[in-house]
Amino acid sequence: MAIQNKIIIFIVFIGFTALMWFSPRFAGLASGEDNHDTHTQMPEQQTLPETDRPIFVEFYSDECGICERLKPGIAQLELDFNGRIEFFRVDANAMENRALAENFNVYSLPSFFIVSPDSEIVFSHEGLISIESLRDTLQSAVEKYTVQESTNSDS
Repeated sequence: MAIQNKIIIFIVFIGFTALMWFSPRFAGLASGEDNHDTHTQMPEQQTLPETDRPIFVEFYSDECGICERLKPGIAQLELDFNGRIEFFRVDANAMENRALAENFNVYSLPSFFIVSPDSEIVFSHEGLISIESLRDTLQSAVEKYTVQESTNSDS
């Protein structure tokens, strides 16, 4: 009976540890902190299109259940933001895209990034996220870079 109690305690401990470890990742947070305002320079070896608009980059896989679940919502966002943001989907499992995924430090799918026109990563998120949150973030990026363009052209 004592050995059964120890096994139960061990299983509960492992379950609790796994819950604590993975719950921030399921929320899309790498370390339990919000990383939406992270500004890092775009990887040098990039294959993203050059544009004067922000670029929304989605790293996905056809085998990823969350990726498939978000696909229709992201397609709708692409229609809603047509002409204001470039959308770029990257199959992270394709051999030709692995270097790009490594340059973006993609470790889980889906992974989302917004890259500014001056090649700065201004938003990153891993894992499940609501389409409404993505819409708000994309709208903020559009407003930020539209204002900057207007300000720069006034000078």
